[in-house]
Amino acid sequence: MVDRRQPEPWDEDEEAPLPDLSQLSTIHDRKKILEISSAAINVIYKRLSAPRLREQASDDLRVRLLKTLRDLLQVHSAILKEMEISDLEARIVALEQGGSR
Repeated sequence: MVDRRQPEPWDEDEEAPLPDLSQLSTIHDRKKILEISSAAINVIYKRLSAPRLREQASDDLRVRLLKTLRDLLQVHSAILKEMEISDLEARIVALEQGGSR
């Protein structure tokens, strides 16, 4: 009898794992955010484009984690945007002060 509480073994033919981020100290730029979201998109696309879509025991958890990842990427992107705006504002002030001499 199969224990339904145990997760199904990883089937590499169906899904590619998300990139390992454990070696990163910080995700610090928009390029990395795009790489992470692209990896998530590839996992979903590969699963959806398979000839047969089968529900897996881990689907609910995966969806919750992907939603959390999406939210974290949005927050991170907003913070990066604010940092870039602050940097641009500081550069504008410096240019204006340099031009008014």
